[in-house]
Amino acid sequence: MTNGRPRDPEVDSRITSAAIELFGEGGWRGVTMQKVAAKAGLSRASVYLRAQNRDDLLEGVLRAMLEPISSIDEGSAEADLRELANLLFDLYAGPGGAAVRRLIVEQPPNPLTAQRWTDLKASLIKSARVIVVRGVERGDLPKRTDPTLLLDMLAGAVFNHTNATPPEMQSEVYNTKDCYIRTLVEYILQPLAKK
Repeated sequence: MTNGRPRDPEVDSRITSAAIELFGEGGWRGVTMQKVAAKAGLSRASVYLRAQNRDDLLEGVLRAMLEPISSIDEGSAEADLRELANLLFDLYAGPGGAAVRRLIVEQPPNPLTAQRWTDLKASLIKSARVIVVRGVERGDLPKRTDPTLLLDMLAGAVFNHTNATPPEMQSEVYNTKDCYIRTLVEYILQPLAKK
């Protein structure tokens, strides 16, 4: 709550969407509180009520986009990996796709923000690795499973599939994502099932 009033989720959504779009277009340097307010059709005061500065605003937005990885637990390694692939597919091909692609290659200009962002990415990688380690502990995956290699294959395939597709085929790719994800996870896990 701010000033005794509950925050308006519609205003939060407009600010989030504006920040993601601006970041996707111009990276860290392309986002200012003024630009976010203008794109969202709000006053700067509304934006400053939600974050003290641009770096805090972007970190919060990007953290919210990526944090669902840490809550994945569908009961089996195969289901967990499908859920992870689905989340990555939505991140890469959804409305914030351009922003997520920038995150992969672009570091924040501010050293403090860069360190916070490095820590966040490390935390997300650790969360993804937990999925594989838990699968080994459950007996769903063999002990020889390499978490890094498995996750590289999964995330790399989803990234390539969503980004190598021509723009005119994007909607078709999105509409068939469930079949693609199911086939991809089966393809990755099949060799691991062999003794």
